[in-house]
Amino acid sequence: MKGGRRWVWIVGLLAVGALSRAAYTSYVYLKPSTVPLAILADPDGYGLMARHLVGIRELSVVSGQPLTGREPFYPFLLAGSYVLFGTSPVVGLVLNQALGLLACWLIFLLTESVFRKQRVALLALAFACFYPEWIYYGAFLYRETLVTVLLLLWAYLWASSGETPSPGPYILMGLSFGAIAITRSPMTPLGLVFLLMAGRRLKPVAWPRTLGLFLLCACLLQVPWIWRNYRLMGRFVAGSSMGGSVMYLSIQKDYAKPEEALEKPMLGQDPVFQEMRARGLTVDQAEPMFYRACWDIFIHQPGKFWKAFACKALKLWRPFPNPGWEYAHSYAVLRAVGLISTGSLMILGALGAWWAWRARFRIGFLLMVPAVMTIIYGLFWAVTRYHSPLMAGWIPLAAFAAARLLAESTEEESEGTR
Repeated sequence: MKGGRRWVWIVGLLAVGALSRAAYTSYVYLKPSTVPLAILADPDGYGLMARHLVGIRELSVVSGQPLTGREPFYPFLLAGSYVLFGTSPVVGLVLNQALGLLACWLIFLLTESVFRKQRVALLALAFACFYPEWIYYGAFLYRETLVTVLLLLWAYLWASSGETPSPGPYILMGLSFGAIAITRSPMTPLGLVFLLMAGRRLKPVAWPRTLGLFLLCACLLQVPWIWRNYRLMGRFVAGSSMGGSVMYLSIQKDYAKPEEALEKPMLGQDPVFQEMRARGLTVDQAEPMFYRACWDIFIHQPGKFWKAFACKALKLWRPFPNPGWEYAHSYAVLRAVGLISTGSLMILGALGAWWAWRARFRIGFLLMVPAVMTIIYGLFWAVTRYHSPLMAGWIPLAAFAAARLLAESTEEESEGTR
């Protein structure tokens, strides 16, 4: 494909992707609603945290109660956009739209770097531009879009130049990974697996200027957050202080049944929660207790632990959202859209992984992302929007399979006309 025609396709797909995101966002917020825009657009409170950062210089949801349970990078990014353009939630929504388009562009670059075929890269770009979940979650102040961008940047740096012993790419990859860890800390194990994967391909003599720089740059971003939390909590906090309670609660109760808050039925009768309340601790302060309780379940009730793990891991790969929630759209429609879009991508991705592995393409990073994330969310919990970063590794593989199927179909048609 000639350069000019290539850019026509790229710009055209990105333009239609931008229009589809803007159209859906407008559809969501232009409907009559009694809920203020600042609340409707901010289900997880990140916009509120960003406004507190701008107004009272504090990372919190409640004024005077600094948070250690939410990682800081996304709120700080929102706060930066608020400083520049005002604290309207529209500013945050525009930021997420821009991040969504950046994710699509990085999908194209990553796929082209791995498979060296423009047709495959353009298919990946089309999948990314029109993937319903990416369009939907970009219309709210969720951090998944940012996590996806950072993952894709890291993957692209590795695929394009990161396998050489030059230190430059590892500095950038370390910064990308460090930003991921302070955006969604449970994804930190991705860095450990990457070190093993990269170490196998590099000579030991190159490790200090490659893997060492990767770790150094990643730590430079994380150390201030860890030190701040240590001063607040008086102990080391691994990323965020809500990990222990999340893991414990997800072992006890299926989050797919949202008729009541996850922790509500346990506050009065669960022994760990009873001890927490008797000692006058907050959930954040009681995090070590919850981790110890999880360990006790793992040792003494392994069946319960692994059953919960399997249910959460399988739910992560379910292509449609949980039933029972109050959705703005028909659940039947959402289920059908999920089966058609996410379901197709999952099947194509598995097929593409098999073909790419047999063809000896270097797809280790693409497989690492969904594999490690499945384990992470199996330990904690899985909800539908966690598909978003998982698909960063899956869409390029799906595009490779789709391109091969289209090529085989074209060859059969050509043979039939001879």
